[in-house]
Order: sequence, then C-alpha cells, then structure tokens
Amino acid sequence: ERGEKGCLTDLIELFGTDPDLAFSFAVSANNPQAGAVQLSQTCALLTGLCSCVADLNDRSLSEKALSVLLKFHQPEYMAKWVVGDSRDTVLEISSAVHVTLATVLMESKPRPWDLHVLDILVEIVSRGNDYLRTLNKSYSTFTTLRIQAHACLEKAIILQFCDLEPEKVAKAGTLLSLLLDTVDILGEWKNVMSPFVANYHIYRKLGPLDLLARTQQHRAIRATMRQLCHRTQGSFSAWL
Repeated sequence: ERGEKGCLTDLIELFGTDPDLAFSFAVSANNPQAGAVQLSQTCALLTGLCSCVADLNDRSLSEKALSVLLKFHQPEYMAKWVVGDSRDTVLEISSAVHVTLATVLMESKPRPWDLHVLDILVEIVSRGNDYLRTLNKSYSTFTTLRIQAHACLEKAIILQFCDLEPEKVAKAGTLLSLLLDTVDILGEWKNVMSPFVANYHIYRKLGPLDLLARTQQHRAIRATMRQLCHRTQGSFSAWL
C-alpha cells in the first residue's frame, strides 16, 4: 500500500500531466455561487500545494508540488482559476498563496531553504504581475486577505533584510520591488486602505540591492526604514 502520501504524490503528478483536470470544477457556471465555490476550491488547491512544497521531509513530493504550483501560475492556467477575468478573484487567490509561502519563509529553519522559498515567491509574484497586466483595468478592492498578504510579505522581507548573506538580502529586495510593481499595475499607490501601500513612495526609494556589498545593503535599508511614515503590522512585527 502506498499510503496517504503516496496517493497525494500520484494526484500531484496527475495534475502536472493534465493541469486542466485540477480546474474541472463540479459546479455549473450558471450557478450564482459558482464564482465563490471556484475561488474556495482554487485557494484550497494552491495553498495545499504550497504546504507540500514546504515538506522538507519528502524532497520528492516538495519538488513535484513546486513544479505544479509554478505551472498553475502560467497565464493560461491562471485564467482558469475562476470563471471570468475578475482581478479581485485573482488577487484574492494570489493573496492566499502569498500568505502561505510567506509563513513558510518566516518559519523555515535550514538557512539554504530561505533562499529557495524567496526564489519561489519572486517567480510567483512576477508571473502574477504578468497576468494582471493582461486583464481589464478595474478598481480592485482591498480585502482582509489582501491586507494580510501585504503584512506577511512585508514582515518576511524585512526579516530577510536583517540577514548577513548579501544574496538573500538582494533577493528580498527584488521581491519588495515586485510587490511595488503590483501596486503600479493596479494603480493603487494612492490607496491608503493598505498600510503597506501607504509607504509605497518610501519603499520605492530603495534601489536594487544585488550590486551592493553587505554593509552598503544594510545602510541603504536602514535609511529607507527610518523614513517610513506609516506604521504597518508587517514592519512592526518584524522588529519584535
């Protein structure tokens, strides 16, 4: 008997072979609750894959889950997350993924694993931005989950800024830049409903960190953090 983990591995491999199967929702598009059902199912699917990615005790499962998770963040599959092209639903699902991965990053123990999770977040946020650019522009609402995602990612990034490894600090800077790009794409830089967005112009002053030495990186980060004009849950939690 392969057991529960064996069945889970088989299911992930099946989704990798036929991604459309994962989004063959057993709900009629004419059902007024179809969108809500699909949103819930897609959130559960993608966050479940994130949990599998974080399984350090089974590297084979982790690698297969990561492959499928990244595949599901390709534009042709993001378009199938829910019925229609609503930016709000895409942002809601993405926020659930971001919260899960940011939590994994903050709780991870092996130091090399931190950089791996950062790479995953950078790739996923980058692909999400590419897809958002293809959707019709419309006003996007700040839900509790979106604000939570901002706080979790901000905290995770600031914690990585405190690291002694320049590569990790630079990667965290890249992730921050991508999150600010999302704000640009959505045209939300004047929206203060999210405390993170309220500090948009300050964070934008922090340039690329990959070409700087460790001392220069930390000097630039400290200078930026001192200018933050809005106290955020993410920045406050990171310093506790």
